Amino acid sequence: MISTKPLVTIFCAIAVVFLTPPDFSTAQTEEPTQEAAQEPARSETTVPWSRPAGEEEDAIRSTAIPLYEPPLRGAPRGRIGGGSRGIGDDLYTLFVMAPDHVGQTSRNQPGLFWYLSKTSDYPIELTVIENTATAPSVEIRLPPPIRGGVHLFDLKDYNVRLEKGVEYRWFVSIVPDPKHRSRDVLAGGAIELDDLPEKSAERLSRSDEWERMFIYAESGFWYDAMSSVFALFRKKPDDPLTKQAGSSLLEQVGLPGPDITFKAVSPTNSW
Repeated sequence: MISTKPLVTIFCAIAVVFLTPPDFSTAQTEEPTQEAAQEPARSETTVPWSRPAGEEEDAIRSTAIPLYEPPLRGAPRGRIGGGSRGIGDDLYTLFVMAPDHVGQTSRNQPGLFWYLSKTSDYPIELTVIENTATAPSVEIRLPPPIRGGVHLFDLKDYNVRLEKGVEYRWFVSIVPDPKHRSRDVLAGGAIELDDLPEKSAERLSRSDEWERMFIYAESGFWYDAMSSVFALFRKKPDDPLTKQAGSSLLEQVGLPGPDITFKAVSPTNSW
């Protein structure tokens, strides 16, 4: 007679193997392959300020502030004068919207913006001159009255074209007495034409005006960033988010951004 004890022992062992749940606490996970471990490459041409359409647009805009990155070179200080000054019984605040160094533009006929705090009953003179020249490229006088607010001095209206690599100075002067120019209230800035970096130019080609403002600012092209600010105001004069962005840019170069009534842009020429 065959004993059944060995068979029972064998079946019990098999049951233990199949019915006992595996212990995953000490299991070693398989190392990912090199290809799997690598994250997808991020495109360097992705514009980080692209906004989805719909309700999220304003929320994303409200947290976005353009950051101006000055050109990486030892440029001399470029902004002069400005501030408040009395003429008789009147007190005027005048300044150019320019950085305190030589600002860059990618346009040979850029727009230059300046600010006047109140209506002037005196003529205002606008001048652009090469840094080493003796005669100005353009010099015009605006007859009074000239109302307060932000004004545009557009070089294309005077057929003035900047040359690449040449430093220019531009000035705005209130002229209370043409025979005594030492009494002028003067403000001025510096500008130079240069090429945009290739990556920035590529990004601009597929961006809207809001995104262009950021791209110009981070590329160090101050005057182009300001032109984008006012292009946005032309479309939506009361947009608080554009005002916030413009004020922030001015503050970053030491100008009183929050005190400016941006929507009071005056068509000095063609604005």
